[in-house]
Amino acid sequence: KKNNNNNKKKNNGAAKATPAPTPAPVPEPKPEVAKPAPAPKPAPAIVPLQPRIVVEEEWATIPKKSKKKKKPVVKAAAAAASSDAKPEVSKASVTVTIDASRVGIIIGPKGATMNAIQEKTGTKLDVNAPKAEDNGSQFRPVVGGKAKAKATVVITEGTSEGMKLAKKAILELADRGYAALLQAEGFGESSVSVHPRFLSEIVGTGGKIIKAIQTELDVKLTIPKTDWTPKTIQIGNVEPSVRVGIAGDIPANVKQAKQVIKDICAYHHHPVTHPGLIHQEIFVPHEFFHCVIGIRGSEIKH
Repeated sequence: KKNNNNNKKKNNGAAKATPAPTPAPVPEPKPEVAKPAPAPKPAPAIVPLQPRIVVEEEWATIPKKSKKKKKPVVKAAAAAASSDAKPEVSKASVTVTIDASRVGIIIGPKGATMNAIQEKTGTKLDVNAPKAEDNGSQFRPVVGGKAKAKATVVITEGTSEGMKLAKKAILELADRGYAALLQAEGFGESSVSVHPRFLSEIVGTGGKIIKAIQTELDVKLTIPKTDWTPKTIQIGNVEPSVRVGIAGDIPANVKQAKQVIKDICAYHHHPVTHPGLIHQEIFVPHEFFHCVIGIRGSEIKH
């Protein structure tokens, strides 16, 4: 028994001497995070079956391809823009026929009149005149209204509108001696009625009188054509008359030129055309007119 007690004490002492090992701590499990459920995929749309339609083939003509090359759009647009910016130049020509005696008026001094027409209308004039002959004075009216020699003026280049203006100016120069296209802004026209027998007196020898009127008053006179001659038989009491055209830029000068023509017809002179000449009126009874005139005008000529 003692031995057993001793052994128990020894065992109790040994047990007290070596403490029992403590167990390792067990980690606590982490709470699981709930993952979001994936979005459900949309169900594919179900297309209902459609009946199959069979189209029968039809006959069709196949257009032939043109071999011409198409112009690029850029060039076409540029051409259209250029055509809008500049008027179309006409390649045609216009021919105007005039009396050959009026060629000098169309050309003007050193070509000044023709150059002015070309500049204002943008055209080119080519005058084709016959050989230089004695066609008479450019101021002398043509008896019968017909002229033997003719000349042509060919109008080229420029636009169709410019050609029309040039033709109108040429015809006005040939008919009246002036063109409205070449006149100033205040240009105006008038006329005076006279007997045809005074036309030669208004023109004067070699155009001296008409040149003096036009130069001094800066106007243009138009001598009309007439069939009247001194041998023309007058029928009734109505005297024939023609109208002399007067045109100018200053109305006062046109009015004065009108008075000059009237004085020449009444008194055969005017200070503008015959400086220094005067006249006096004397009453003579009608029954003595033949005495003043004389046989075949011998007294009045004397």
